[in-house]
Parts: sequence; structure tokens; C-alpha cells
Amino acid sequence: MNDRHNVAVITDAHLRQVDTDENSPQITIDMDAEKVRSHIAEGDEFVGDMNCKTGVRISGTVRGSVKCETGAVVLESTGHVTGSIVGQDKIFIDGKVGNEEGDPGTKITSPGLITLMTNAIVNADIEYGKMATYGDMTHNGNSRKIQPTR
Repeated sequence: MNDRHNVAVITDAHLRQVDTDENSPQITIDMDAEKVRSHIAEGDEFVGDMNCKTGVRISGTVRGSVKCETGAVVLESTGHVTGSIVGQDKIFIDGKVGNEEGDPGTKITSPGLITLMTNAIVNADIEYGKMATYGDMTHNGNSRKIQPTR
């Protein structure tokens, strides 16, 4: 295995395989099971706040915040969200959140699971029900456990 995260399509069933370094487990994200219905493609830019009924996969840039009522938020290694991310289920971060100046209002919040993967660069506070980190991810901010969903 290589020493960098690699998100790659492995089947037409929208499974995403995340390869970590040899000391980290392999993560597979089933986009259908995680209710991911929207996609911001690599090279695309969305300006404004996104409010989604279901999950979203972000490979491009969102210049604003992302909020999902259900489903997962999947921020791939090429993705960047400049504002906050709020999800009720799971949030997978392998890209960049916030900016280098560290806007004090930027947060990642989920009463579910937040996963920071190897390429994650998070310049934001994190409020989580459960949290997992892998590899050389970077987190500049505070973290606080909140009541998880049951």
C-alpha cells in the first residue's frame, strides 16, 4: 500500500475504498447505504451554503457551509469546504476544512461519527458523538464530545 490516502471507485455500486498507510485499517464507504445523493465534482465550485436532505460527496470546493439532515458528508482528498459542516449521521473528512487563518466560527458537528483520514487538514473546532483519526491528519482547533445519537 502507498503512504497516502487514495479514494477510488471500486464498483459501480458506489462503494468508495479509502486506502490508508500500512498501519491504518482500510475504510470502505458505501455511498448508497450512507444516503449520499449529491456530488460536487473535482474542479467544480459551489458558492453559498448547502442544505441537503440527504448525504453529499464533495470532491471540489464549497465556499460556504454544508448541512445534511440525513446521510453522510464525504469530503474527498481533493475537496475543500471553507465554512462549517453539520451532519446528523457520519462525516468523513479526507480534504480541507476552513482556512489557514482559522475562522473562529468554523465547526464540524455531528452527534454521529466523525472520521478524519490521512489527508485531512481541519482548521475548525469539532463537536462529535464519536471520532476516529487516521494517519497524518491535521487538526488545528478544539474538540468536544457531545451526546451521540442512538
